[in-house]
Order: sequence, then structure tokens, then C-alpha cells
Amino acid sequence: MSGNKAKVMTLIIAVVLLLQGCGLKFWYNRLDWVVPWYVDDYIELTDAQESELEKLMVLKTRWHRTSELPAYVSFLNGIKQDIKQREVVVNYEQRRQQIREFYERILAEMSPQLTELMLTMTKPQLESFVAALKENDQEWSEEVEERSDEDVIERRIENLTDNINEWSGRLTKEQKKLVEKWASELKSTGEMRLKYREQWRSALQQAFLLEDVAKRKTEFTKLIVEGQSLQSEELIQAYQHNAEVAERYLGLLADTMTPKQEKKLLARIDNYIEDFEDLIAEEKE
Repeated sequence: MSGNKAKVMTLIIAVVLLLQGCGLKFWYNRLDWVVPWYVDDYIELTDAQESELEKLMVLKTRWHRTSELPAYVSFLNGIKQDIKQREVVVNYEQRRQQIREFYERILAEMSPQLTELMLTMTKPQLESFVAALKENDQEWSEEVEERSDEDVIERRIENLTDNINEWSGRLTKEQKKLVEKWASELKSTGEMRLKYREQWRSALQQAFLLEDVAKRKTEFTKLIVEGQSLQSEELIQAYQHNAEVAERYLGLLADTMTPKQEKKLLARIDNYIEDFEDLIAEEKE
């Protein structure tokens, strides 16, 4: 899970609602059973909890389909115009802000019911949930420790190349050099994110111990909606640095894009627009 990874129950939903890849419409229309099934890897829900989560997903998918998907269509059309008019860098920060707003709206919409669901957690469920998160982080920590600086940069290059190839096709020699420079200028955030996740888990455990239900509910809501406030200043600065690096190199890559690459990229975006419009239309039928 991307983003605020420790918030598993929330982020599973956020990520799935923003699904990319093959079968988007198929999975989107089955969120009411996909999400509970996925959550079960982290916490064993009771029948009543699972039923409530399924109902929640039906309700919120309908909200998302009617309220958010039209905004995604508008966003993607804006991206298309940025590409055609060579304004990727000009509008980069605006697009980043739009993505943040999409994410924040999902959290705000989901948090009341998710908080109520969290209030039904038993101590064994909480312990199981925290243990699963710690196990994931331990595996990740071991991977981080084993990687040399060269390994880290090599993996970044591979990931960036794969992502760009998927959207716009094979890179030219000039573009490959740009990707290599991009990867070398990024700051590592692995250890800082691990500390942040640990703080989030600790805050969750502390909130669970509160005897006053109203206070517990307030703290649960904060962890869902404002969990990123636990990030260190160092991590926030690293994220900002990496965003600025991305802005610079995305602009350079856009400037060097071949007609063939641009055609593929625009077609790929059109595919998503079509999928979103189909999903919107299904709600109106």
C-alpha cells in the first residue's frame, strides 16, 4: 500500500478506489467483497464487522462513483491538455494538489464509519492487526538494510523505467540518461517511513486504551484523517525534495517525448477516461 501505509483499513480502500491496471471496472464493481477479503489479511473480522464493512463499501462506492469519478475524468482531461500544450511543469503543482484533494476527500468521507467500525475492535483483534503491520515493516526493514546505495539507485532506475515504459513506451537514449539522473537525485525515505509507521502503530495502541469512548473515537478519527501529522520534519522535507526532483525531470521527459510516445500516452489516458465514464454511466442505469 502507498501513502500513509500504516492506515491499512483506510488505505486499502483509498488505493482500491483509485485502482489502476487491467480490469479496473471489474474490480471497482466488486469492492464490497474485495476490500473485506483484503482486510482479512491484517485482522480477522467478526461476521457482524464484515457485514458492516461490506455495507459501507456499497454505500461509499456509490458516493465515489457519482461524486469523485467525474472529477477524475476532468483531472485526466486536464493532464491531456498539459501534455498537448507542453505545460506539464507549469501545472505540475496544481495536479499534485488535486491528487491530494482526491485522497483527503476519500478519508473525510470514509472516516466516520471507519471510526465506528474501529470502536468495535477487540483487544485480540488490535494485537493481531498491530502484529501484522510490524511483521510487514520488519520484512521491509530487512530489505532496506541489505541494499547498498548502488542497489537503491539501480532499483529506482528500474522502477521509473518500467512505469514510464508502461505509459508511453520505450525510452530513448536521451531519456534513459534523464531517468538515471532522476534516480540519483532522489532522497531515500525508507528508514524515516519505518519510524513514522512505528509511531502510528503506537498511537493506535494508546488510543485503544482510552476508557472514554468519545475520546477514543476522536483519536481514531485523527489517526485516519490526520495520521500524516506524525511524520517527522525530515521526512516531510525529503518528500518535498523528491517532488521537486520529479517535477523537473517529468518536464524534461515531456519535452523529449517522441510523437509515438505521446500518442501512446494520450491513448492510455483515454482508456482510463473511458473506464471512468462507463462506471459513472452504470450508476445512472
